[in-house]
Amino acid sequence: KSPVYWGCNNRPRFMGVCLERAAKAIEAGADMLQFDDWALIASASAWGGACFCTNCMAAFPADLRANVPPAELARLRIPATGPFDYRHYLAARHGITNAASYAAQRRSLPTSPHFDAFHRRSIRAFFKDLGARIAAIAGRRIPMSINANLSDPSQERKFLTDTVDFVQGETLHFHPDPLALAAKVAEGMGKWHIFVTQSLDVPEARAGIATVYALGQLPMVPWDMYMGSDETTVQPRGWGTVEQYGDLFHFVRDNPSLLDDAKPLATAGLIIDIDHCDRSQAFAACRRLLDAQVPFAVIP
Repeated sequence: KSPVYWGCNNRPRFMGVCLERAAKAIEAGADMLQFDDWALIASASAWGGACFCTNCMAAFPADLRANVPPAELARLRIPATGPFDYRHYLAARHGITNAASYAAQRRSLPTSPHFDAFHRRSIRAFFKDLGARIAAIAGRRIPMSINANLSDPSQERKFLTDTVDFVQGETLHFHPDPLALAAKVAEGMGKWHIFVTQSLDVPEARAGIATVYALGQLPMVPWDMYMGSDETTVQPRGWGTVEQYGDLFHFVRDNPSLLDDAKPLATAGLIIDIDHCDRSQAFAACRRLLDAQVPFAVIP
C-alpha cells in the first residue's frame, strides 16, 4: 500500500531508475554512491509480504531447480522440469489467493525458505549487474556502500555485505559488545564500517565514538542524523554540536600518527558461523575477550 518503500530488483525498469539516479550523481561529481534500504524484495518479505510480479515468477522456477535437490522438490510436489507457477501452486495447495492470506501463512509454508533464498540470490545478482553498469557509465569503478550494521552479521540478514566496498549502519546504542562485534566482523571481511549514532545521549555517544576509533573503524560526525521512524512518522533529525563532540574529532584530526595506517593487533581468533549466527553467544564471547583485555580478530 502507498507509500511504497521498496522496488523490485527483478524488474528492468527498477534497474533503469537506479542507473538514471546514479548517472545524475556521477555527473554532479559524486565519487562514491550509497544505496539505502538495499534489501529490496527480501526486506518487503521480512515485513510479511513478498513480490509476485511477473519477473519474479518467471525467475523463481529456474532458481528453485538450480538450488533445491530433486528429492526436496518431489517432497514439495514441485515439478523438476516444465512450467511452474508459484502463485497457482500457493492457491491450489494452501488456499492463498491474496496478500492477507499469504501474510498469515508465510512463515509456516514449506516453500518460504526457498522463496526467501531466491530473493537474496536475485538481489546479489542485481547489485553485481548494477555495479558493472555504473562502472560502464562512469568509465571507472565507483565504490558503493549500503546501510548495514554488522552487529548482526548473519548471512541471512546481511547477505550483501561481502559484495560492497563498505557499510554504514544506524546504531541505536553505542554499547561495547555490539560495537566490537560489528567492527571486528567488518575487519575480518576487509571492510570499513561507518557507525551512525541514532542516540544523542551525549555521554553514551561520546564513549561510542571513542570506542569506534579505538577499534580501528569510523564514526559519522553526529550532525543531521537519522533518528528512526515508526508507522506514523519519521523522527526529527538529530543535531549534535561542536561543544558536545568536537574535541573527539579534533583529536583524531590533529593526531594522525596515532591512527593512520595502524594495524589491528590480534592474539586470539573468534570464529563465527555467519550462516548460523547466535548473536547472544557472539556478544558473550566478545565481552569475555574485552574484559580480559585480549586483542582478538573475528574470522567469519
